[in-house]
Amino acid sequence: MKRQIAWEWLESTGLEYCTVEETADGICVRGLVVADFSGAMLRLRYEIQCETGWRFRNAVIESRHGENLKTLSLSADSRRDWSADGAPRPDLTDCTAIDIEGTPFTNTLPVRGFTFRPGESRTFDMAYIRIPDLAVARAGQEYTRLDATHFRYLSLSSGFTADLDFDADGLVKNYPAIWRMI
Repeated sequence: MKRQIAWEWLESTGLEYCTVEETADGICVRGLVVADFSGAMLRLRYEIQCETGWRFRNAVIESRHGENLKTLSLSADSRRDWSADGAPRPDLTDCTAIDIEGTPFTNTLPVRGFTFRPGESRTFDMAYIRIPDLAVARAGQEYTRLDATHFRYLSLSSGFTADLDFDADGLVKNYPAIWRMI
């Protein structure tokens, strides 16, 4: 599978363009978000590598907000030991994948990486990446499969919930009031 996707950011003026390439060797995702964020232009670039089966391997993320440029490199080995910019991050041990604030794509990782029966809920520890500073913290999240294309997302720390609509490839079509595939 090779897809090109674009999303409109509904809660701010912005767009995301993303390519997803799935091969026998794994998955490579490249994305670019350009948006008005907290009164300044944000340019967020990311590249995510996953094994076949959508198991997270590594990501390189760059955030330019106004004149401030930040970069982050994250990786998880086969034992799910994590590092950030080459330094061990034991606080992220056993995290499933990443969730980058500011992109709907990373909701795909737990949805594609696991099989859900209708009505089934799964809880994940994610490496949550805030924008624009790219600070990383462990965050509990729950996904519940509602039907063939809908999942309920729940942030366990804030209680925020949203019913997400996914397409046949497991990519977010509609993240109500936040993102919409165009």
